[in-house]
Amino acid sequence: MAEEPTRLLFPLRTSVELFRDASSPAASVRARQGAILFDQIGFERGAFDVTVTSGGVSEFWRRAEHLSDEEIADARRLHEEGAPFALLMGKQPERGVAAPPEAMRPVIAGDITRHYVAEWESVIRELEPLEPDWAGAFAITDIDLREHGLDREIGQRNFAVISERLRAGPDHHLRDWLYRAFNRDAVVAEHQDAVFNVTGLFLPALEREGVETVVTGHHALEIVAPNLADTPWEKVFEFRDHPGCQEARAKLREFEQRTLDSEPESDAEFQKGLGQDITRDLMLAWSDTRPSMGLDVARQGLNLGADVLVPGISTVTSLIETKREQRRHDRSWRTALMRLSL
Repeated sequence: MAEEPTRLLFPLRTSVELFRDASSPAASVRARQGAILFDQIGFERGAFDVTVTSGGVSEFWRRAEHLSDEEIADARRLHEEGAPFALLMGKQPERGVAAPPEAMRPVIAGDITRHYVAEWESVIRELEPLEPDWAGAFAITDIDLREHGLDREIGQRNFAVISERLRAGPDHHLRDWLYRAFNRDAVVAEHQDAVFNVTGLFLPALEREGVETVVTGHHALEIVAPNLADTPWEKVFEFRDHPGCQEARAKLREFEQRTLDSEPESDAEFQKGLGQDITRDLMLAWSDTRPSMGLDVARQGLNLGADVLVPGISTVTSLIETKREQRRHDRSWRTALMRLSL
């Protein structure tokens, strides 16, 4: 049996779908899910922007150190689809001097069909004051890819799917970019011995590449802790420090795998079966392990005379067992998950 992955990456390109709505907490929720489900998480730094037009694709990345908090907020703003777009380039008369308008030539021009943006800087800066030793941030430039020899591997993967990337069709520019973006992030993740976050936008590339998907437990986590958007990072820290943390992760993955093994015919059926499985397990476990003093202890206490100062041995034993049960309960995976919802 393959070892469970312990490191999750949040690259920029394959995360763009999480930033389609600037007011949505989707990216923040996914980051918290990663911190709950994995030993280590890593975020790609900077702000990424890709504009897909009828005439080609333009993408650019801005370094984190060049971004103010206001610029990070602005980086989430999307262009209107259908609006005209042009990327112009021209020869500069000298270094530091802009090219004159008459020297500019269009490199890409057309109406916008898709515009995507991504930035994990807001999450990184939210976490930095808390100094988690399990979260990191990294920047991967084209120079970095060349220095580590990753550009060749990415190029080989892009060439292997060239017929699919360049297949004619109304969305061929978008499809080409999706494959290239997926291959880049996949190679970077493999180099770091990690899995990476992928949204439904990239499923065609995922299926075409035949990459093995991983049951992470995030679907089960969404049921157990549905309000992660409002969960402070401190609660996530408490969960990670809880003795039942690792067991909780394993149980969430077990719930998902068990439901998948039942071969649900739709997403709705999967969600329904998963919810029923989780509820059944939690209710059964709670009724079996709920700490209590017990009737025997109470009855023995009632039978003690007023002049008895030391309880009988059987009463002490019952109290000890109750304390042990309490400790087992406090250290269980169920109690660990409760940290996220209290």
